[in-house]
Amino acid sequence: MVQSPAETTTSRTQETLQLVKTWYAEFAKGNMQGVLDMVTDDIEWEVPGPTQVVPWCGKRQGRDKVAEYFALIDETVKVNFFQLQEIVAQDDKAMTLNHERASNRATNRVYDVPIVHFIVVRDGKIAKFNGFMETNSLVAAFLDRNV
Repeated sequence: MVQSPAETTTSRTQETLQLVKTWYAEFAKGNMQGVLDMVTDDIEWEVPGPTQVVPWCGKRQGRDKVAEYFALIDETVKVNFFQLQEIVAQDDKAMTLNHERASNRATNRVYDVPIVHFIVVRDGKIAKFNGFMETNSLVAAFLDRNV
């Protein structure tokens, strides 16, 4: 049986939604290898922000660079709370609304921010990731002062 374009899009949307839910579940369990196994070898990864202040901000490409990203986060902040609040998916794209509260390991300052993730799926894996957050409190936590 041949699927119509609408059925194909619906099916792909459901696959994307399930992949993203599973990816966040692996992250919540602390299974970083599982998280990395679900991204493409050539993943494009970007978290805009001042790289001179927050070392894990910036652009990266490739699974190894994403592993470095997570290592830098682990070295610099203690995530006290992370919650996936909502996922919206269409075709091979998904957007998530999240909430994070973390403290900078060096300064002990806390940042508490909403975060939006934009994700693109290719061949059953995450091929593109963009993370967007309010950076004032993040930068303040790294500089140990109000900005």
